[in-house]
Amino acid sequence: MPMSRLLMSLMSLMSLMLSMSLLNHAQAALALDRTRVIYADGEGIETLKIHNPADADFLAQSWLTDQSGQKVSQPLIAIPPLVRVRSGRYTVLRIDNISPVNHLPQDRESLYYLHVRELPVTAKSSQVKLGNTGGSIQIAIESIIKVFFRPTRLAEVKHVEHVTAKGTHIRFTDGKVILENNSAFYVTYAELLYAPNDQADTFNAVMLAPYASQEISIDKRSEYFLSHVNDYGATVFNQYRCQANRCDFYAGVNIDAL
Repeated sequence: MPMSRLLMSLMSLMSLMLSMSLLNHAQAALALDRTRVIYADGEGIETLKIHNPADADFLAQSWLTDQSGQKVSQPLIAIPPLVRVRSGRYTVLRIDNISPVNHLPQDRESLYYLHVRELPVTAKSSQVKLGNTGGSIQIAIESIIKVFFRPTRLAEVKHVEHVTAKGTHIRFTDGKVILENNSAFYVTYAELLYAPNDQADTFNAVMLAPYASQEISIDKRSEYFLSHVNDYGATVFNQYRCQANRCDFYAGVNIDAL
């Protein structure tokens, strides 16, 4: 291999390694004030704050996608799609409903994802991505959080975390352990314990759609302590006791106090 080609190959490899290192150590400059958004139909605009604690101004580019990853602009939309967030300041991002929602299920939640990409104000917002420009590497960091569209019928439900806890079941069937979400809400199950100080290491956090189920890798026991994430992003634990081949909600618990 000619020396020039070898040198170019080495430089490309070093550039790739540097890019990967920067990605691993990159930290978002913009911070959202929550980890999820509940958009309740009939209750108007939902807002969240974008904070910029960095020493420089950044642009926040925002959009919504559906579960397949496709961008959507209806029935929900993120406003404004591009906004400057000054150093040390907040700006407000709005999630609004701009078209009828008749095509969405009215007996269960629908799921979208909110993307917020931070862009250097000196770069063209539509073109910023990982790359080598003018001798410097630019990295666009993107935050993604869940947006749950809650139809009117469900928006009236009080104490959603209790409804989802009681709608959760664990079943033993054909040598498998099945986790069921028998509620109209999306539920993210975060952690499972066999006892207050006995974590099920083989359990992986999972989000179940309404009325969905999934096999989980845990031992068969007579009771479990299972946590899920509530509307405010907090993790709450509930105790489930088992009879025959089914485990049902028994009580909400403060796991740290047990």
